[in-house]
Amino acid sequence: MNTILVATDFSITAEHAATYICKLSKQINPKRIILYHALENINPDRIFITDILAPSPETIALEKEKAAEQLNTLSNKLKFLISSNVELKLVTTDDSLLRGINILVKQEDVELVVIGISGKANQNKNVIGGNTLKLMHECATSLMVVPSKVEYKNIDNLMLAWDHKDTNETLPVSSLTKIMEHLFAKLFVVYIDNNNYQTAAEIVKESRDLRRLLANLSPEVHSPKERSVTDGLLQFVADHNIDLMAIVPKKASFLEEFFNKSSSNKIALRTEIPMLFLRKLEN
Repeated sequence: MNTILVATDFSITAEHAATYICKLSKQINPKRIILYHALENINPDRIFITDILAPSPETIALEKEKAAEQLNTLSNKLKFLISSNVELKLVTTDDSLLRGINILVKQEDVELVVIGISGKANQNKNVIGGNTLKLMHECATSLMVVPSKVEYKNIDNLMLAWDHKDTNETLPVSSLTKIMEHLFAKLFVVYIDNNNYQTAAEIVKESRDLRRLLANLSPEVHSPKERSVTDGLLQFVADHNIDLMAIVPKKASFLEEFFNKSSSNKIALRTEIPMLFLRKLEN
C-alpha cells in the first residue's frame, strides 16, 4: 500500500483512530501515513455562513501554525507505533474536510482514508457527525471508520456485505483485492436480502458473477437468516469473529438502513469493529 491518510480534529476519538491505524500499519506495510487536519473542522459547530463571518488571512495563518504544532505533538506520540521505514507526513489546509481529503487523495496517491467515530457513554452507541456521513458517501477512495471503543488486533477475518445487485458492474474488485493482499486475511461475503424480490435466476447470476470476480480471493459466502439487515450483519460478525466489515456505498441499497437517521438500529451506531467503505477504482 502506498499512502494512508488519517484525518484528525485533535479529539480523543481521532487520536484513537490514528493510533489504531498506526498499529495496523505493521500488518499492511504502507509507505507513508499522512496526518491531515482541515482548519474548518477545528470546531464541529463552526460554520461560515457569509463572507462577513469568514476569518481573516492572519487568523488562518495563526490557526495553521497552531494546527502544525498539534500535528507535530500527535506525530511524536504515534511515531513509536510504526516501522522506521514508514514516512509520517503532516498536512494542514484551510479547505473543508471532504474537499481537502479528496484533493490529497489525488495529489498524494492515497489508497485509504481513516477517520474515527465517538462513543456515547450513556447509551453505549457511536456518534456520527456530518463530516463522517459526507465522507462515507463521497470520499474519493476507500474509507475506514474506526469506533472509539474498538481495541486493536490484527485483522484476520474480513466480511464484505453484498446486496446481490449489479455485481459485475459495481463490485470494487481492485480495491478489495488490494486490501486483502496487504492483510492476508480470510474473506467472508455475506449476502443481504433487501427485499428487492429478485428472481431465482437473477440471484444465481449475481452469485456466479461474484464468485468469478473474487475467485482469486477464495471467499466463503453466506446468507444470514435474520430479517433485519443490521441484525444479520452484526450476528455474523459475532459468530465468525469478524475484525473488519467492508461495505460498498450504493444508491437505493441496503445502506438506506445504515444511513437512516431515524433508525436506532444503524450498523454504524452498534458496531464495535472498524468499517471499510470501498470505492470502485477508475480504470
